[in-house]
Amino acid sequence: MRRKPSFAGLDTALPPELLDIARAVSAELREQGVPHAIIGGLAVGAHGWARMTRDIDVLVPSDVDLDELLVLGERASPLALPETFVGRSAVRAGVEIDVMAPAEGGAMEVLDDAIADAETVDGLPVLALGPLVLMKLVSGRARDDADIVEMLKASKDDIDETADDVASYLEQNSVGLLDDFDSLVAQATWELHRK
Repeated sequence: MRRKPSFAGLDTALPPELLDIARAVSAELREQGVPHAIIGGLAVGAHGWARMTRDIDVLVPSDVDLDELLVLGERASPLALPETFVGRSAVRAGVEIDVMAPAEGGAMEVLDDAIADAETVDGLPVLALGPLVLMKLVSGRARDDADIVEMLKASKDDIDETADDVASYLEQNSVGLLDDFDSLVAQATWELHRK
């Protein structure tokens, strides 16, 4: 049976207030009627790779006007993102909150459905592993590739089943990324089984 997402064990990798602020941000977005899902380091942690993160990353649907989000306040600034996404950033209680959305009309609009299907983890909607891997593959950053490898390794004995599930998601939504994903699966499998 595959590992269910959880924030258990992340207390050593996160500033203590981070999950509380994430819950407050999520509650405000719900109150505003904005579908959303946690992404970034918190989502990576929920999917098994407890790495240090100091910010809260949130994905909203492509039709949300980021400038109208109350959670960002009046001092939100643009985020530098790949052209497939738009985003704004703000700071609350010393914690950076990055809210992004797929660019309207772009290939990443498939993530709009993934937001609706987010898994609730300790009261927070967390993007499922397949869509999270898709976002990380699109970013092209080495850190995101490493996150994918570590999340796959966290599935341990179920790595093949987990990789197959993610590959199936990619086949349906972004087949052009399968070769990159397969390379990361090979890396994760090698690292997991080397002695």
